[in-house]
Amino acid sequence: MKKDKKNKNPNDIIISFLFGAIIILAPLIVHLAVVDVSSYEYGVIRGSGKFNDVFIYCKSCAIIGLTVLIVLTGLLDFLSELGRKTVDLKAPAFFAALSYGVFVVLSTLFSSYKYVAVHGITERYEGMIMLLCYIALFSAAMFFIKSKKKLVFLICCILIGSLVIGIIGAGQFLGFDIFKTGLIAKLVYGRFFTEGSTLTTRFESIYSVLYNPNYVGSFFALTLPLSGVLALFLPFRSRIKFLSAAAAVIGVVNLIGSDSAGALLGVMVSVVFSVILGLVCVIKKGMLKTVGKTQLIFVLLVAEIVCVGAVMAKADNLSFRKAGIIFETLTGKTEQTSPYYWRDIKTDGDKAIIITENHEIGITVENDMPVLTVDGNRLDYTGITYENDVANYNYDIYPLAGSKAFISDGIVYFEAFDGISTTDFMFKSTDDGMVGVTKMGQEYPLDTEVDAVGFGGLEFLGSGRGYIWSRTLPLLFRTKIFLVGSGPDSFALEFPQNDIVGKTRFLGNPYVIVDKPHNLYLQTAVNTGVLSLAAFVILATIYIISTLRSIFRAEDDGLNVFRAAIIAGIAGYLAAGISCDSTAAVAPYFWILLGIGCGLNRTVLSEE
Repeated sequence: MKKDKKNKNPNDIIISFLFGAIIILAPLIVHLAVVDVSSYEYGVIRGSGKFNDVFIYCKSCAIIGLTVLIVLTGLLDFLSELGRKTVDLKAPAFFAALSYGVFVVLSTLFSSYKYVAVHGITERYEGMIMLLCYIALFSAAMFFIKSKKKLVFLICCILIGSLVIGIIGAGQFLGFDIFKTGLIAKLVYGRFFTEGSTLTTRFESIYSVLYNPNYVGSFFALTLPLSGVLALFLPFRSRIKFLSAAAAVIGVVNLIGSDSAGALLGVMVSVVFSVILGLVCVIKKGMLKTVGKTQLIFVLLVAEIVCVGAVMAKADNLSFRKAGIIFETLTGKTEQTSPYYWRDIKTDGDKAIIITENHEIGITVENDMPVLTVDGNRLDYTGITYENDVANYNYDIYPLAGSKAFISDGIVYFEAFDGISTTDFMFKSTDDGMVGVTKMGQEYPLDTEVDAVGFGGLEFLGSGRGYIWSRTLPLLFRTKIFLVGSGPDSFALEFPQNDIVGKTRFLGNPYVIVDKPHNLYLQTAVNTGVLSLAAFVILATIYIISTLRSIFRAEDDGLNVFRAAIIAGIAGYLAAGISCDSTAAVAPYFWILLGIGCGLNRTVLSEE
């Protein structure tokens, strides 16, 4: 026993600790940081030079710092073994990841947004530094997996991290949000804390510590299949089985509470993939000895219960309703209709026209005063208030009750209240008639054509994803974006943010900022190039093929349950990526798990 302790590699212990910190501790960091807005963002997608970030910035700093320490420790270990042991770097997945990294660097070098490309935009921070950290984490995990103990350690870290994040999310789902408590608020706001402060978010669904319900969904699309397969098929003597079961139960609660149709899709794809894999393994006798007939029947029963539960919950859960609407729209069973109050915006000579769910609102300027009409009838204002010496004309008559209009610096502002929230509209009266105005105050004729490809009639698909994708696809035909992209994390700067008409029609707000494509693959293609996307897809394909080969080989080395669980999680994440993005709050889990999977396939693990 003493001999074993002496033979333990101190570098492995350090790397184990650092991996544990990234997987378990880093996601829990929620702290207010006042971040400088880059000159590329200011005046384009941000109207202020400072941005208050709570969920992502400090996480990203911790991930970068810990990753650097892992890389340095790994290099030290590599150099120490170089003369004594043969270090095998011949791994196709490793070179595919390196190729992706090369495209990330090239994209940064040729980007027009250098600072953003290196550091990322505010609230996301997935610039070159973070993307290279993902690749480093993937590589470190792949080469770290040399023994079953290391495999079990990293899997346990992922399960514990998933359980902790899930418990916080489950609390929010049940009505208890720890971020609404005074003690946690003090930790979050730090020196900016004032008595009575609590964390407020713009989301009604659970967000846990990941900020966005969609991020919660993509996270559990990755970890729920992993924990589910381990809980079902590991032997009862395994301690991981019960940890996996707890993580799986919490994962289901979070999946439902996130209201993410994309995550639901990811889990469904993962379940179907896992069932097919299990059936094939059972048919090929001896290929997966841990799967018996009883367990197979149990899995099928569970799958049936899940399907029945999905149908029963469909009417009550937003994610199921979203999935149903998407399916009916794609199959042509229902015609898409706008779910928004504000339906369209246009100009006609000296008149601006806003189409609502039931009315047509006209805006003109007479004697330097905004004049409003509803369905052709003039609507008189009910009072005037002054703000900064600007006259605000208030309306308290249906359908504009709670709205106001005013003119400032030649721009006509209409703050329209729909009974729930206020939406801003801006116009400018010129010699050529009324024109639209961008969020940053620039004139923008509303008849300007914006390139679009596909999704005609499907723009409302997936909460407006059809619209976003239709405006994103034309970007891929630009030579620079095809080859090297516009630069890491620069999607928001390339998307046609001035598409006031399209945003009003399909997103219900003319000035909402589209900072992500809600699609992992379009995000990669625009930011770092279509060629980088090809490298990423090749990497995923290499992993999937090598995993299936390992599972279907003649002898079972006792690790096939782990292989099946990891590939189920990867499949869930990649499927959810159709409607979810990469984010610094979730992506490290994916890249580490992918690295574990590739490491598990490339070598025979020792028992130690």
